[in-house]
Amino acid sequence: MEKKRRIYPRVDVNITIKQLGNAVNISEGGICVIAENPLPIGSNVDLDLFLSDLPCEAEQRSSDSVKFEGTVLWTKYSELFDKYEVGIKFINPHPSNRKKIKSFVESYR
Repeated sequence: MEKKRRIYPRVDVNITIKQLGNAVNISEGGICVIAENPLPIGSNVDLDLFLSDLPCEAEQRSSDSVKFEGTVLWTKYSELFDKYEVGIKFINPHPSNRKKIKSFVESYR
């Protein structure tokens, strides 16, 4: 059996996603969110992150929100959180937003 490899490095976080839930990990390619309810696989969602809320280096913080459109790839119930984990892939992020997330992820590695 071949082991799946991630395209982008992923780091654990605890940040709030406006009107959706809390993110538990993030990468350049997507995010895992803990939500009250499952989201339909294939549905599109708008994500709004505030990098000033993230515990990263000062030069990587921004008071501006980073907006992404994403597609729900998977949803599963989490006994640990007693909520749903939702895997979301970013859709065509603006290059400057991708760069901000990449810098953030790299600051954790």
